[in-house]
Amino acid sequence: MRTHLLLILGLFLTCPIVTTGQSTAVLYTIHNPSPGIFSFGTFDLATGVVTDLEAAPITTISSMASACVDVTGGLYHFCDGKQIHTFDMNSVTAVSTMSLGLGSLQNLFAIEWDPCEQVFLGVLNAPPDSIVLVRFDPGNQQFTTLAALSSSMSFCSGCQGMFDPVLRRYMLRYGGGILTLDPDAGAVLFDVPMVDPPGFTPVHHLSYSCAQQRIVGTAVGTSPEGHSGKFLFEVEETTGATTMLTTLPASTGLWKPALGNSCIDDNTGTFYWSGVDGMITGADISIGTMTYAQQASSDELFLIEHATTCACTASNMPAQVQQPSFLIYPNPAADMVNLVGKRTEGIVSVHDHTGRAVWSGAARQQRTTIPLQGLAPGHYVVRLGERAVPLIVAE
Repeated sequence: MRTHLLLILGLFLTCPIVTTGQSTAVLYTIHNPSPGIFSFGTFDLATGVVTDLEAAPITTISSMASACVDVTGGLYHFCDGKQIHTFDMNSVTAVSTMSLGLGSLQNLFAIEWDPCEQVFLGVLNAPPDSIVLVRFDPGNQQFTTLAALSSSMSFCSGCQGMFDPVLRRYMLRYGGGILTLDPDAGAVLFDVPMVDPPGFTPVHHLSYSCAQQRIVGTAVGTSPEGHSGKFLFEVEETTGATTMLTTLPASTGLWKPALGNSCIDDNTGTFYWSGVDGMITGADISIGTMTYAQQASSDELFLIEHATTCACTASNMPAQVQQPSFLIYPNPAADMVNLVGKRTEGIVSVHDHTGRAVWSGAARQQRTTIPLQGLAPGHYVVRLGERAVPLIVAE
């Protein structure tokens, strides 16, 4: 599927995977243990234990809510449509909330983090006649319209965006089909109806594998619930065709809340989905075998994410940015930023977009606080030795 597309383009690309600093033995999630109570936490894949890391500043959750992870920055971003709430996956700093400045009828959904440009991508719904793919820069907190979409398109509850920063493709399952867009060119590449597999519900809860460059999702047999079970399918985004990957179904986790969501551990090739009553089920996307089932110690679990993601390659990552051996937080930051790591001795410096050093000092062991007062909002790079991390200075 994608191999054919890449050969047509004459490209031989790989999607390296980033797993920087965060635990890959857990899923990150929005936990809803009781009505009106929400928190950001983890689900332990080995034990099923749910650990609340921080209270979420919400009392309800919309079916159009979305989430994504910035693995390099160690951040889990949750968008409720009007605001983006950012949680520290390492539980070091408190949640930060950024208002999107939207009107009462406007909502941002299906957000994805672009690690190359350090911006959010998503769909802005502004009834009655405007639906657009947008870029949101957390540095200057401004929207940029990238592509106009059909004003009559329908949305499905819980449908999430998908993004490949190497191929530069943003993908979205919507009510009528699947969209593939080029955010840099502002172009719709494919907009095709989904071909529902005979005898099954439509394929939903899609996730994208960076390592295998494939889209997978689940569908349930249309016989009485539990009789046929839930199957794993691959989706061809250029045609909307679906192909069954499993020969034996999962008998658990059949139905789930619209926002249960799914994700992929690209280290193991395991696709996870969140079912009702906290049941997490998984399958091997290479061979389709159902390999995992674990009951959570507390439910419900919404918007699950795994701490693996597509990395920027040398061709699309700024030349001065290499894979780091340290983390910075918060990011975006305003007055100060912290640099942490096991071995952080040396000279640390902050550089603007031209490469000019705007601050430097001696890094302390394990943690260094860097002042940002006087720096204009925008994109910077924090460098320590030969390693560097992108930094956004906010207003």
